[in-house]
Amino acid sequence: MRGLPLDRAGRVRALDAAWLAHTGLSGELLVEHAGHACAQVIRARFPAARRVAVVCGPGNNGADGYVIGRHLAVAGVEVRVVGLVPPRTPQAIVHAEVAARMGLLAPTMAGFEADLVVDAVFGTGQRAPLPWSG
Repeated sequence: MRGLPLDRAGRVRALDAAWLAHTGLSGELLVEHAGHACAQVIRARFPAARRVAVVCGPGNNGADGYVIGRHLAVAGVEVRVVGLVPPRTPQAIVHAEVAARMGLLAPTMAGFEADLVVDAVFGTGQRAPLPWSG
C-alpha cells in the first residue's frame, strides 16, 4: 500500500472494508490503529506542539479524533477534545466514552490557546449538505 494515493472517499472506504474483511477485526480496532498512527505523525511533524485541540464530528472521522487526542495525551501533550455534536457511529461512541473517562472532553475551546488544531469533523461518510453551504 506504500505510495497508494488516498485521495478518493470511495477508495478509502474500500480499503477500510478490505482490511476489516481480511482481518476479521472490529471497526473500533481499525479506528484505534488509524488514530494512533495519526498521533505519531503529529508528534513527528510538529514536535513543538505542546497544546493540541482536537475537534470531532459525529462519525468515524470523529472517532479517529478521539483516539488521536487520547494518544497525544498519553504522550504528554496537553489536549482538549471537543465533539461538535454527539457521536453517532459505534466507533465514535466507544472512543468518545474512553476520551471522556480520561478527562479529555471539553464543552468548548474557549480560553485554550492551541499550538495545533486537529480537524476530525468530516470524513468519507459526509453526505448531507454542510450547514454553511447555502
